Amino acid sequence: MKTPRIKGLKDTLFNKNIICFLIISFCALALVSCTEKPMVWQKPEITFSHIDTPVLLTINQSYVTNIANTQIYADGDGITKYPLFSDSEKILTRLIRKRVSPMGGDNALSLRIEEASITEEPLKTDDDVRSIFKNQNSQMLTGEFVVYVELLDELNRPIKAHRIKTKRQVSILSDVSVYDKKKTIFELGEKIINEFDEKLTQILRAHYI
Repeated sequence: MKTPRIKGLKDTLFNKNIICFLIISFCALALVSCTEKPMVWQKPEITFSHIDTPVLLTINQSYVTNIANTQIYADGDGITKYPLFSDSEKILTRLIRKRVSPMGGDNALSLRIEEASITEEPLKTDDDVRSIFKNQNSQMLTGEFVVYVELLDELNRPIKAHRIKTKRQVSILSDVSVYDKKKTIFELGEKIINEFDEKLTQILRAHYI
């Protein structure tokens, strides 16, 4: 007479175990999904929102041109060169609109991008320590940003000019993921453009006001 009850109790416990197992599995999967990095790099936009004190210049306008090479270059020695930004002219224009406030006049401020690139090359090490870097920093990224700044009169004749150069380097791991590499490149470019802004601001305040 007790056999059906025992069997029913076993079935109930079995069902409860199945439910608990499914709940634990679902929670574990959700935890892994939350901690995983996104598969696609979502590049943030450089807005220069931190700039709240523009330089007041006696000019009627400012404009940006770009003559930098935008082609990707690679040689047989593992050296690759590619653009620092996807659109350097757009980023610099956005910076100038935040940094420079035209107050009117006959002159104009011209900014010509001459170089905006990243050079990627194997990290140079001595033969006796090469093994140390085998699974560590093995690639060097060198970012360069060069802009020729000119103050022009109403006839487009130069009044004064400065060439501003900004250069930074960072090393990356040999087995770095695509996500982390793109993030590193973005952060490198962000530091370079902010350093350029600091140099530009100093020059404008010292020579162009």
